[in-house]
Amino acid sequence: MARLAAAECHTQSGDPHGAIAQYERVIAQRPDSCESRTAGLRPAPILSHQGRTQEAVALCERLLEQALDQEQKAWAQQELARARLCQGEGRKALVYYDQLIAADPQSPQAERAVTVIADLARDCVGDDVTSAWLRALGHAYPGTHVEAMAGYEQARLETAQGLSVGNAQGYLAVTRSFPGTPAAALAASALEQGAAEIIADMAALQAQHRWQAMAGALLDFAPYFGRLDEGALHHLHDMLLSALTSSPRLAQPLRPGLTLLAEALSARDDQSGLALISALAGDVASRFGDTAGACAAWERAAEASPASKTGAEAALRLGAARLSRHEPDKAVAAYRIARSAVVSLSPEQRAAAMVGLGEALVVLGRTEEAAYEFTAALALAPESEAAPRAAQALAQLRASR
Repeated sequence: MARLAAAECHTQSGDPHGAIAQYERVIAQRPDSCESRTAGLRPAPILSHQGRTQEAVALCERLLEQALDQEQKAWAQQELARARLCQGEGRKALVYYDQLIAADPQSPQAERAVTVIADLARDCVGDDVTSAWLRALGHAYPGTHVEAMAGYEQARLETAQGLSVGNAQGYLAVTRSFPGTPAAALAASALEQGAAEIIADMAALQAQHRWQAMAGALLDFAPYFGRLDEGALHHLHDMLLSALTSSPRLAQPLRPGLTLLAEALSARDDQSGLALISALAGDVASRFGDTAGACAAWERAAEASPASKTGAEAALRLGAARLSRHEPDKAVAAYRIARSAVVSLSPEQRAAAMVGLGEALVVLGRTEEAAYEFTAALALAPESEAAPRAAQALAQLRASR
């Protein structure tokens, strides 16, 4: 293995001649060893890279005849196809790639062959013929990595001019049908990178009042929106909020997609985005009458970004919901978050938090603390909507003493 390592060092240092010489020494010294068989395979790509394609072809053809196992045969076929490509003999290269795929449709070499052939076919015969070939390839090897990669290449071909809700379905099909495969990982990456384009297409659906199609798109693609930048995420939020305002019946169909989107943002540790989407999910659940679901979403928003306006407003709504559910201790915790948001909330909002906090404390029998909160609310925002509640609560506390 030391001799092979020495040859690799020559290759990495830009000395192909030294590498080939070292491989030849390995073969000469131990002709029947595994090390020798490995060394016999390595010079082919070096020769192709040097432009010595005829030598590479001759070497690969000899290795193909002498291959002792399928792995060696696959390597020889792959390098022979590469050498033929370097010679400009694309159709001959296709023959070897087809043989490589047929030998083991589950192998990494077969997957790579699909990608190489797809690129080659685009150049040689055009998109329509390539598309038909990819479909035929998938049908010929059902349930294999070759079918998965053919599906990915088909989707890549269909989305060459940009992603949309419609043409991105091919990538979705690969992620769902072949989870855990390299093709699925590539498809998921393509969806993440094209997320902003998909959202733009969703906005077009919204403009056409195709609410159900937009909600369906959110459900399909939300898991791939976790890497959205702040601007794109706010655009998505505002679009969904506008759609809800125009069509309140969207509350129910949007809920599953919002849940998936929140999970994707959480997985990426995007706390600001998580707060934004969770707050909206809470509002949607509240409209649907699911107070428990609303509380869970608002709590997630408040915990993700308590100092932000989004998180603090979610905490304010959470406190009111907890109090209405007869959970005064949890209401106290939520209202304290909103009360502390000195920078992000207005004095009127913070006064509302103080009054809500005071009301929760009264339920818990902590009247002195409650009186302090009511007094602070009146001092902070005497003209706020919450001020009359604070004054009335103070009067009731004084009368009960």
